[in-house]
Amino acid sequence: MAVGVCNAIYTCDVNGNYGPPPLPPGDPKSVSLFYETNTTIQSPPQDQLNLKRDLDRALHAITRLFITTRQQESKFRPYYVQILNLARLGLVGPNASPEVARPALASMTSELIDSEGPAVKNGHMKRLAATAVGLAVPCLILYTGLRLGARNPWIVDVLRPLSIDARQLSSFMMLWVGCFTGVVLSYGSRTTTMTLEDLIILDADFLLPVTRHLFAGTLTMVLGILLCLGVFEVKVAGMSSKQLIADPMIAYLIGALSGMSELLLPGAVAKRADSVLGLKQGAS
Repeated sequence: MAVGVCNAIYTCDVNGNYGPPPLPPGDPKSVSLFYETNTTIQSPPQDQLNLKRDLDRALHAITRLFITTRQQESKFRPYYVQILNLARLGLVGPNASPEVARPALASMTSELIDSEGPAVKNGHMKRLAATAVGLAVPCLILYTGLRLGARNPWIVDVLRPLSIDARQLSSFMMLWVGCFTGVVLSYGSRTTTMTLEDLIILDADFLLPVTRHLFAGTLTMVLGILLCLGVFEVKVAGMSSKQLIADPMIAYLIGALSGMSELLLPGAVAKRADSVLGLKQGAS
C-alpha cells in the first residue's frame, strides 16, 4: 500500500466541470476525469505516475473510439466506469494500490482491443479498398481507351506532339492500378497485432486513404519512369522490368509490389534519385 498522489478523483464533462452537484459516472455528460492532487507528497511514486498516464491514454482511446468517432455512448460508459474505479483504486487515499490497478487496467485494455480491433481494422480496410476502386476505375477506363486506340492514327497524331506513346501510357495506368491494390494489401498484412493506439491512429503517418493512395501511386510512377529510362533494372523469375512498357501485367505486378512496400517506397525512390543526381553532378 502507498499514499495516493490524489486526494480525490471526480467525473467531469468535456470542459472539465465536475460540479457542484457532482456528476454521477452514469451521466452522459461525464466523459473525463478531474484529479485533485495530494499536495502533501513532494515526490510522487513513479508507479502511480505511470498508472495515471496509462489511465489517461485508455480514457483518450475510448473517447476517440466511441464518442468522437462513432457516438456509441452505450459502449463508452462501461469502460469509463472501469477507468474511474481503477483510478480511485490506484491513485487515491492512504491505501492506494497501483500494483492492483495496473494488471486490471491491462486486462481491460486487452478486452477493448479484442472487442473493437476487428471492426476497426476491417473498417479501415474497406475504406482503403473503396478508395482504391474509386481511383482505379478512371485508370482502367483510360487504359482501355489507350490500348484500343493505340493503332488509331488519329489518336497517335494527337499524342505525338506531346511525346506520349499510347501503349507506354497505358502501362503506366496499370502501374497505378497495381499500386492501389498493393496499398490495401500492405495495411492488411502489416497490422496483425493491434495496440491501444492502433484503435484510434490507423496509420502512424496520419495519411488519409485517398492521400495514401495518391502518394504511393506518385512514387510508384516515378519508380516506373526510372525503370523505363534504364536507371536500374529489376529481374524476377525471368521477367525483367524492361518489359514494363510492353506487358501491362508486368506493369501491374510492379505497381502491386511497390504498393505493398509503400512504407519503404519513399526511401527507395529517394535513394535512386540521389544516385541519378550524383551521376549528373559527376558528369558536369
